[in-house]
Amino acid sequence: MQLFSVLLLIGSFSVLGGLLASQTDIHMLTRSHPGFIEVVLSPHQSVLTIESQIMGTGYRSAFDMDQNQTRLIIDTDEHPGFYIISLIKNGTILTTRYINAVCQKQTQLDLNQTYVIQSPEFPLSYHAGMRCSWNITKSTQNIWFKMSALELGNNCLTSFQMDFKDKLCSKTRENKSLIVTDDSVFLTFSSLRPGKPSSLLVEVVPEIPSPANLTAVSHGNSMTLTWDWSGPEYDDLLCVIEYVVYPSAVPSTMKRNCSDTPYTLDTSMHRGQLYQIRIFSETLFWESEKTDYVNLTSECHLEVFISRGNETNIFSDGYPNHLQPFSNCSWKINTDYESYLKVQIHDLNFCYNPIGCRSTCLHIDDKNICSRSPKKKEYLLQNNSTLITLNTTNEIGGRGFNLSIKAVDSPPPFGETFQLHSEQGFINVSWQPYSGSKRLLRYVITYRTVPEVAYHVKPIHVNTTHYVINTRSHLGQLFALRLSYLTEGGEGTPSGVKIIRAVCGYTTFLHHNQSLTFSSPEVSGNYLSNVYCKWTILNNQSLWYKINFIKMDVENSIMCQKDYVEFSANQKYCGNRTGSFVIRNSKAVIAFVTDDSNSGMGFSGTITALYPPSSKPTNPSISKTQYGLLVKWTEPLVNPGLVRGYRVRYKHADRPLVRVIIVSANENAAFINTRSYPGCLYEVWISAIGETEDSKETNHMYSYSECGSRLRVSNTTEYISTPFYPEFPEVTHLCSWIVSSDHDYTLTIKEVHKTNFSTNSRDQDYLMVNDIKYLISNVTRGMKLSFYGKNTLSILMRVGKTSVLTEIRPINGHLASTNAYPAGHVTTSLVASGTNPDAGAPS
Repeated sequence: MQLFSVLLLIGSFSVLGGLLASQTDIHMLTRSHPGFIEVVLSPHQSVLTIESQIMGTGYRSAFDMDQNQTRLIIDTDEHPGFYIISLIKNGTILTTRYINAVCQKQTQLDLNQTYVIQSPEFPLSYHAGMRCSWNITKSTQNIWFKMSALELGNNCLTSFQMDFKDKLCSKTRENKSLIVTDDSVFLTFSSLRPGKPSSLLVEVVPEIPSPANLTAVSHGNSMTLTWDWSGPEYDDLLCVIEYVVYPSAVPSTMKRNCSDTPYTLDTSMHRGQLYQIRIFSETLFWESEKTDYVNLTSECHLEVFISRGNETNIFSDGYPNHLQPFSNCSWKINTDYESYLKVQIHDLNFCYNPIGCRSTCLHIDDKNICSRSPKKKEYLLQNNSTLITLNTTNEIGGRGFNLSIKAVDSPPPFGETFQLHSEQGFINVSWQPYSGSKRLLRYVITYRTVPEVAYHVKPIHVNTTHYVINTRSHLGQLFALRLSYLTEGGEGTPSGVKIIRAVCGYTTFLHHNQSLTFSSPEVSGNYLSNVYCKWTILNNQSLWYKINFIKMDVENSIMCQKDYVEFSANQKYCGNRTGSFVIRNSKAVIAFVTDDSNSGMGFSGTITALYPPSSKPTNPSISKTQYGLLVKWTEPLVNPGLVRGYRVRYKHADRPLVRVIIVSANENAAFINTRSYPGCLYEVWISAIGETEDSKETNHMYSYSECGSRLRVSNTTEYISTPFYPEFPEVTHLCSWIVSSDHDYTLTIKEVHKTNFSTNSRDQDYLMVNDIKYLISNVTRGMKLSFYGKNTLSILMRVGKTSVLTEIRPINGHLASTNAYPAGHVTTSLVASGTNPDAGAPS
């Protein structure tokens, strides 16, 4: 605030002086030069006074200017600062100027020369508002500037402005001097407030290089460091080896004579850890640039040979106290050619905090063990050499690890032969005992059922040379088996695989009327895949077999190419079916075969041994009676005692339905009631019934059933009609009548009912009188034929779906009157065609 008031006052004086100057036309010009201020006045005739004052100080000077004296030099070397220059005449200030004194120093130094830089007013305290600058250069290359803070200032040279501001300080011993490697030093001094005096000593010293080509080689518990040195020798010059053990950021240093290379660094406390090493040179007042880090992991390797049957222990560095962070250690373990290595983990703890420990693992060959408490404690390495490594990170802090390694017998290959024998419900495996020199722990049987993929492994005691495999759940399936030896070194190379099928089915004898049940092997309600079962049934009585399917649910396929049940003579069945059939042989072979795809519920059935059939009945015959057909035969010629009855089959000629009459073995005749079908053509054949099946059939016999009668025409009218008149018949009927009379008589068509029948049927239906055929299609109502009484009349009527009524009446007064039409006959029916309106004519 005081400084501002002074400036304001001076400004007022300056304005007043300007006014006076303008009145007297005296002008003052000020120029600042290095070391002085030049004051120039305009020509004048007065005696004037120039007064100079350094702002903020008590320094004041006055200079008298004679008439016509226009130039004044004010020396500023001793007192640089902010000057106030006033022009005074007769005690009155004419004008005032403000100007900074130029304080610039420039010098060039050679080797071993010195130069002192002092604050203004030195050794007095400097004042506010002072500014100075120094520019120091060197005359040659390969030299540096050494700058030292002298004791006088007792401060950190806060008014000196330079690149190394505040790096020089007389308050501490560590930074009283520094080296400037630039070609020049430019320094300014500027004070905003008063301060104590300060001074710097600038010296020119020889350039000192950094060490070069730092290398490091690790071996055992140490590292060998080498470097190149080509610098000068000073009494206080040393090379500093600086290193950190990753991940630590705190460096350790070792000081050596720069020419004292190589250097051995002890790494026994940090085996397998990453060292970051660099080097630089230093003196009491300077240090060189530091080289780039050389990164090298200290050696942490151990190689051990273990003889057969012996073991050794290895553990991590620092166990059981602390696991080293960021370390890389390895252990090479070897044994003899015929041994394997077995690792037992006794302790493993890599972290205090198990959640943060994920990347630190113990590597044993290709196995990574990272868990704090591994479930598996034992590892068999099927090799005679292994490399164990441990790479740690900073996520550690546990005890480390402790394990033992034992050299054990490697397993021999299986060299003996073995035999397989499949029986009902099991497979018996047998082999020769081991005769080698190694200590055998177990025999191992490995087997699987086809098409399964997983193997079943069964260790067998060394004193046993056989094993029984239960096959009740795998009947008919293939088993693949192999054997191997087991030692402490693991399982050896197994034998070749042998294939054998589990027994499914059996061979047995059946006597007459004996039965047995056979079924597919099933598991959980479905039959198995890739199965072959075979049942062989024999007898010594030349019996046949009757197969009865209780159930069958077998995968269906075209021609039963996938899963099927096969019987003798290549009869294959699949899908779903029930029922029975006969095997016409005294030997029955039943096979059940499945593939490895879909399955079903399987099948079950029974087989019964029965007598074969006899030969067919002999001497068959058929004859008509009033009420039906009488069929007769005699017993078969071959095995008549095996007949259990007779089967008579018959059907109408134009109907597909076959009807059956069964009679006992003691009967040799059967009656077919034909009253419902008079005049119908019947087809009849016969077979003998056996236990397994019927005999062969007799030849088919044909006969019409009875239809028609003999009529004697006297003095009454007779009527002839188709069966069931006036209804249409269901089948074709062929009826015949023989008419005789002592009188003349007439045959008149009284009624004809016709349906729309086809052309073929029209030609087949007819009325034949005395061998003269009249087609029904031409027969109409009212048609009349006359006959002599002494002639016998033959009438034959063949009709289908046509009903006809005819009247036979005597003539010459012999007619007895009647108005009644006869009731319909019960006769055989036949289909007829449509009608024709024309009168009938002989065909």
